[in-house]
Amino acid sequence: MKSDLVPFPASNVPLPSSLPSASNILRSDTLTVKDTLLSAAWSDNENRYHVFSAFSVPGITGSVYLEAYLGKNLQNARVVHFLHQHPAVIKVGNVRLDRQSDKYQRQVWLQPVLPQDIADLLSMSHPSIKPLEWVRVMHGLYKDDVGLVVRRETSTGLRRLALLLVPRLHRNVNPPPPRPPHPNHPLARVENSASDSTASWPEVEHHPRKRKRDKKRASQCLFDPSLWPESDGKFAWKQLGHQCYEMAGDRFEHGLLLTFFTYTSVTDIDVQMDMSTRRLFQAMERDCCLIHFDDYDNDPYEETTLKMDVEETDVWISKTSLRKKINIWDHVEVIAGDLRGHHGFVVGNWGLEVDMVDVGSENKEARKDVTIPWLNRRVTVIRGQYFNYTGIVCDVIPPCANGPTMLDVLLANLSHIVRIRHDDILDTCVNEPLCKAIPFLLHQQAFQQASWTLNYAPTVSWPAIDPHGRPLLPQQYFIHQHQPLVPWIDKPVMVIKGLIKNRGIVKDVELYHRFKSGMRVMVEFDFISAELSANPRQWICYGWIWDPTTGLCHEQ
Repeated sequence: MKSDLVPFPASNVPLPSSLPSASNILRSDTLTVKDTLLSAAWSDNENRYHVFSAFSVPGITGSVYLEAYLGKNLQNARVVHFLHQHPAVIKVGNVRLDRQSDKYQRQVWLQPVLPQDIADLLSMSHPSIKPLEWVRVMHGLYKDDVGLVVRRETSTGLRRLALLLVPRLHRNVNPPPPRPPHPNHPLARVENSASDSTASWPEVEHHPRKRKRDKKRASQCLFDPSLWPESDGKFAWKQLGHQCYEMAGDRFEHGLLLTFFTYTSVTDIDVQMDMSTRRLFQAMERDCCLIHFDDYDNDPYEETTLKMDVEETDVWISKTSLRKKINIWDHVEVIAGDLRGHHGFVVGNWGLEVDMVDVGSENKEARKDVTIPWLNRRVTVIRGQYFNYTGIVCDVIPPCANGPTMLDVLLANLSHIVRIRHDDILDTCVNEPLCKAIPFLLHQQAFQQASWTLNYAPTVSWPAIDPHGRPLLPQQYFIHQHQPLVPWIDKPVMVIKGLIKNRGIVKDVELYHRFKSGMRVMVEFDFISAELSANPRQWICYGWIWDPTTGLCHEQ
């Protein structure tokens, strides 16, 4: 028996679900030509098509390689009759079935393959160049230019890569005509006298030697439609979409040239982008943002943060993949809609919506706080039940019968309005009482508290006592806020996770956003090591330590 390995062109489309034999029916919508032939070759019944193997090559599309017995007449082989029944197989030409009939049949395109090429075809691997990679062009006008791979083109018979390159455009600009000399110029007089002479000299024809003129490659520049008028003949352009144009058969997107190259025309080895190309790629208009991630410290036990160069770590990310993170108490401004121009503090965040306290508008003619002071001011509670909470002043209640001045404050974290004394809050911005941060105007004296104008007697060494019997601390104590005391100092702990699992003592506690718990603890271990010396100290995540006595976290 004679077996030949022949490729026949075929597109990778689903084939009909039935084979010529009625006893062997395949019900699958995803079978391709190769899968169907392999199913016919490996069926339990007799291999009536004489197909021994079928495979495809990653770098070549539109062809399937078959190892089959064809006999002397190729077009009359059983496998060829099978291929005639499928529209996915390309047919060429018309051949008469026999000499006595007038019936014609199209031939299946078959091409023999040499046996020495079979090993090369089977060893071909998939291309390593992937989309969104930088490659270097090796041939043509854009030789040694660096481009960005946008996608892979597999619809045609030859695999190609779609690249974005900085265009090199030749613009033919006619030079201005030479300026004629002045009539009184000496050289003009000499030329006129020579033309008026009656002497006849034989004209000598000069035949300059023709030289091949090297065409200089145009410089790199982004495509600008304003420099190429629409009615400029050959270089007329038309707009296909947003920042998408077509001119002289070339397509430009966001000022860059979108062209196609084969895999053999580009390489991903030794790709070095020059400063001109880098600057033009960064200058093109696109809906992307340059993002620099600062979370590059993978070792949580290192005290020093690894500093990376911005040019090495920045990434271009589409705006559709980014979202502005708005936290509570952020100062925002409305840029679109009915409330355009208003600005204020965010008091609530509900998914894609925020609740904002309007503190002003660029279109307003009068202020809200003309009569009532301190409206929409951000304050911090320094005493009482809501200690260390921040909020917005909604209303101010004047004092009565030598009482305190009360304020209605909206606490955003609690979504609740509480009434607090003026002496129990401070202005968040200047860290001072509101009466000192924003003094009253002449028409706002009704909100003044009587105790603000009182001073201690020179003979009194202790501050006055409030009605509840507790001493009143001086305001200066609350103006200068101190760092809170560090908890759990010198407390024994047990580290249950990480590189070192042992007992130790807490030496310091800090807030640290890189850990999942949001806090890190410096632990001094009670062991001696040749690598870490005696009693080494390491920063440990708060969630990795337990109380050795209770087995719980320290907050419990």
